[in-house]
Amino acid sequence: MKLNKIFLLGSMAVAGMLASCSDDDYEKGEVASGSQLMGVTFGTDNIVTEELDPTEPTSYTITVYRSDANAAEALSVPLTVLSNTEDIFTVPASVDFAAGSTEAGVVVSFDEAEIGVSYDLEVALDERYVNPYKETSTTSYALNVTRVKWNPIGTGTWCDGFWYGDIFDVEIYQRDDKPSAYRFTNPYTDEFVTRYVEETGDETDLGTYTPYILLNTTSDDYVWWDGYFNFNTGYPGYGEILAVYDEEELGEECVVVRNDDGGIRYLVVAPSYYIAAIDYAWTTADYCAYLVFPDQRYPDFFYDDEDEGGEEDEADNADAEEEAPVRPFRIRK
Repeated sequence: MKLNKIFLLGSMAVAGMLASCSDDDYEKGEVASGSQLMGVTFGTDNIVTEELDPTEPTSYTITVYRSDANAAEALSVPLTVLSNTEDIFTVPASVDFAAGSTEAGVVVSFDEAEIGVSYDLEVALDERYVNPYKETSTTSYALNVTRVKWNPIGTGTWCDGFWYGDIFDVEIYQRDDKPSAYRFTNPYTDEFVTRYVEETGDETDLGTYTPYILLNTTSDDYVWWDGYFNFNTGYPGYGEILAVYDEEELGEECVVVRNDDGGIRYLVVAPSYYIAAIDYAWTTADYCAYLVFPDQRYPDFFYDDEDEGGEEDEADNADAEEEAPVRPFRIRK
């Protein structure tokens, strides 16, 4: 079930032929000075999405940093609100560092935020206090917050038919205010990918991953998701691979499969795969993934329903619910 990575490497080699840049036009910038030496920054983790249970506090703390070498005295740095959905966020006018401290918290509140509604906030530092030449310097912070309740429905199975060919136990949740939306625990942890590389010797880099993968279903039993999801996988030398939803290419491939009682048996997930670093994408319906719901049968092709002569064994088929699936995957817990 695993994609032929040799073919993939050859395809990407063509896509990755980029023009080299000349250093002839490079001009050295001015040296940081004055208040820039304070080195105030939001850090590199400055784009954040938070889903909060309705029972959790309606506040969020943004951490701001400054240079160790200039932390002896207290410092107040003005903040500017660049965007604020429906003015739902209350933001202080400045971030205040205590004497000797290299970190400070900016507490933003959103007491009037409604359940199930997504809100965006972007704030910026006064650039006079930011060292523009440090790699970790960022001047803005983007926060997305949604208050939403997810109800656990049990342990299901994620069958990866693309890169790893593995089966994972995952916890599945249904959104309380939007029952057509489901999420499951992301199995592609750093620990998993590292162990996979150690066990197989395969060339796979770590990428990024979120705690959950979110999937939506439609009234006519199709599956979709917002943009892409990360499965913590990178192709060495080319960059991270993203699982992209492309309605035009894959709208007919991503579907809900139901059981005889009308409940969800499993979801078929057939992404396009995309490497942003080289702007290379490929689409295939041959390497799908499957989210099998709790206590449901795997896809039919997982089961051995033929006898030695190649004819379908009706007796075995009648007991298929009792049989263990023939899994063309490795099993990961």
